[in-house]
Amino acid sequence: MKRNNNSKKGIALILVAIIVVFAIPVTMVMMNLSSNQKTSVIHYNSRLNLEQVSLSGINYGFSKLKGNVRVENLDTYTQEVSGNDRFDLSISKTGTGFFNQDIYMILSQTNKDDNNSIILADAEQFQPAEDDDSVLVITHDYWDTNENQNISVYEDILNLKNYRGKDQLRLLDVKEFEMRKGADEYSQIISSLKASIPKELDSIWDNVASNFVKEKVAKDDDSGSSKDDDDDD
Repeated sequence: MKRNNNSKKGIALILVAIIVVFAIPVTMVMMNLSSNQKTSVIHYNSRLNLEQVSLSGINYGFSKLKGNVRVENLDTYTQEVSGNDRFDLSISKTGTGFFNQDIYMILSQTNKDDNNSIILADAEQFQPAEDDDSVLVITHDYWDTNENQNISVYEDILNLKNYRGKDQLRLLDVKEFEMRKGADEYSQIISSLKASIPKELDSIWDNVASNFVKEKVAKDDDSGSSKDDDDDD
């Protein structure tokens, strides 16, 4: 009877040991996964907050231009306040438009916790009307990057301008690709990407692909031919 009790205790100890041996690695893996997920969430939340602060800087620059502040070469503003954060701003004149409007490149930068955010935007500042302190400002072409550059230095400003130029060239390549493909072929290409996307997107990809096809850049001759057909009708 005593031997049976000892045998049962031995088996119980072995089972406990096996559970501990497997439980510790599994627990460590789960803790690492949880820690990595938490780190990613904190990182992307910080990035998003930085971009919002940088956008505040861009809006600050727009407000200055609307108030008829004129920049001849390069104006810089450092450590401007946005809530609990701060941003740097630079406004540089890049030329004059057809209607004698001044054309500017605006850069806003924010740094925090080893993260960096720069937003670039173009703005056209028109000449003021009589008896009007504010002026018309048209903005377009927002672009952002995590590159850590000094937006008050012309060399870095030119580097950022070149980065954006490369992005614009890639966009042109995409548009040319869309124009070369017919709607059916383009739809098949977009649908075929479903095999390479994260599984979380499977349920919505058909709808996404449909929207891509609707927004596809069309050939000029295609739109012209459809217009002629409508005229014939």
